[in-house]
Amino acid sequence: MDIEEKQWRFIINEPLKIPQKMKLTKEDVWGEVDVEKFPIKRVSKGMIVASQAKGYPSTCPIWKDKLPYKSVTVVCKKEQVPDVVYWLEFVHGGDSVSRMKDLPKGKVALRSDYQCW
Repeated sequence: MDIEEKQWRFIINEPLKIPQKMKLTKEDVWGEVDVEKFPIKRVSKGMIVASQAKGYPSTCPIWKDKLPYKSVTVVCKKEQVPDVVYWLEFVHGGDSVSRMKDLPKGKVALRSDYQCW
């Protein structure tokens, strides 16, 4: 069989749909770190309310459980959810958001678990 006769099959995975206009940056969600100085210092905590990382409570104030290794709980406004999910999956890997809960005053809590093992 000549190469011209072969039929090629391609499988293309659909990437996460990126919101049309990103209103939030990675630093808005994950916080900002000053890497210019040593030791590295956290400038802001972003939207994270619980994490195993230093400087955060390891017990989640939303679900009242101890967070798994490298997991985070984030609180944002409902209209920010698409951007926040994008940045959580950008860092933690696809399909990392494992829990979501509506909160009072138009807020939403999201749990993101590290997927890049």
